[in-house]
Amino acid sequence: MLKKLFFLILVFAVGGAGGLFLPVLIGRWWSDAPFLPQNQTVIVNRTEQVVLAEKEALERAYRMVAPALVTVRASKSGGVQASGNGFVVSSDGFVLTRTEWVGEAFGIVVEHSAGEAPARVVETSAQYGLALLKVDASNLPVVSFAGDVPQRIGTTAFLLGVKRGASGRTLFVNSGIIKSVDGRLIETTIEEEFAPATGTPLVSLDGSVMGINSVNSTGRVFAISSDAIKEFLQ
Repeated sequence: MLKKLFFLILVFAVGGAGGLFLPVLIGRWWSDAPFLPQNQTVIVNRTEQVVLAEKEALERAYRMVAPALVTVRASKSGGVQASGNGFVVSSDGFVLTRTEWVGEAFGIVVEHSAGEAPARVVETSAQYGLALLKVDASNLPVVSFAGDVPQRIGTTAFLLGVKRGASGRTLFVNSGIIKSVDGRLIETTIEEEFAPATGTPLVSLDGSVMGINSVNSTGRVFAISSDAIKEFLQ
């Protein structure tokens, strides 16, 4: 209040030509005057902080989930070799993938963080397209599953997987937004142009798995939610 009173006295005292210096004086003595243009730097920095925080969260979640990723290789009739994704759900060698990769296969090999091993199908779900595999391994890194998935609509999510190429295994990531959750089905804005994204985990920024992804012929990515996965694993 005293600052405002001083300012009004100053206006009358300066007057005339001295008024040319008035803006300078105002800027020095009453920098937060409501009629002055306000510096937007704080708002810009705040936006940058949000972007940086999300980037750091993505990197942290990536480090949490990546060790549990596996590649599933299946031999099928006619010399067909299928290669897709999955992830470890139990440290004693249980792996979750999609039935697309292991259906009608007579030989399955899983590449995990400790090497590779033959795998067998323990159980499948025709309803959700899930397949549980078992490899002879122990102390494998595992994922953690998210709860309250319907409450995460509008939040950032990403798929994380392994793509095989001439130079070996390559990790890939793609991010988007959760658009809707309809029962056990999660719709996202993520799009993928290659099939190996099927079987990848749908991961939140806190590093928890919200579902397992599948990609249809149009490149649209959807996921079966962690609730359905947990029901299947019980």
